[in-house]
Amino acid sequence: MDKLKLKVAQLGISTIRKLQMSLEHYDPKRDGKAESTEFVTAMNKCKLFLSKIDESNIIKAYCTSPSGLVVDYVKFVNDLSPQLVPQREKAVEQLFSLIQTAKKTKEIKYSHLMELCEVKNHPEVKNGQWSAKYIEECIVMAFDSVQNENDEITLSSFKHAFRGIGSGYPYNHQAFHRFIQCCWASVYVDVKMDNLEKKEADKFVGQIEAMLAEKTKQKCKGSENEDRTLLKQFKHFSSYPTSERCDFKEFQQTLESFGCLVAEKELKMCFEKHASVDEETGENKLFFRTFITELFKKY
Repeated sequence: MDKLKLKVAQLGISTIRKLQMSLEHYDPKRDGKAESTEFVTAMNKCKLFLSKIDESNIIKAYCTSPSGLVVDYVKFVNDLSPQLVPQREKAVEQLFSLIQTAKKTKEIKYSHLMELCEVKNHPEVKNGQWSAKYIEECIVMAFDSVQNENDEITLSSFKHAFRGIGSGYPYNHQAFHRFIQCCWASVYVDVKMDNLEKKEADKFVGQIEAMLAEKTKQKCKGSENEDRTLLKQFKHFSSYPTSERCDFKEFQQTLESFGCLVAEKELKMCFEKHASVDEETGENKLFFRTFITELFKKY
């Protein structure tokens, strides 16, 4: 499940809703059950690929029949997108209240939610990582069917949608809050972001490290091992390949070339954890051979 949660975080905020819809397609009775083969097909459609061993273990853990051929996908999705922690729940409730105030209504509507959403303010749109159109599509998918027949959104369904969105930020509460405050900036004002506690920051850095380790393993060819594969990539982007050090931008380029797409602010947390001041330039530099050695000791 930890592997899958990391993959969901990589794929983004609409992944959980896509998975729910894909699984419901194979469940005409809407009883929350799906054949194991259809369960795997739905997972693959959402790019949540599993090894044969992991696939077997997941099916065994969530099977509802002696044959092991029927999977309780509702329980599986609930475990994959856990309940909002109090800190996140408070932020979601606050957003709901602010939209109520802005629209002078007790029950907010789906049209209100989307009308007030400004994707141009999304952190990844601002830094050029994603286009506004792509982010808009992700948000629309994340809130798919959140409204009732009257276009109204209850607080409970609002929170449930944010459970799925929150899976895109599994460890970083600050990034989750910033997503809300940036995309609904016109109503979400005068609210201070909580400082990211060290324990939470370490968890998020660990997520980036685990992502890089997994991406590196996927890139390995033939007999080439992970250390050499990643070292070769760092040297390719480094201005100081012989001294095996890089600055933040070169660190970012290396990770992005392996498909580790992380917002700049969060990536700096990872870089600064491992970097040190270079005596010649006085700038922070990362000695990537040491970083690589430590990385693959952990993963």
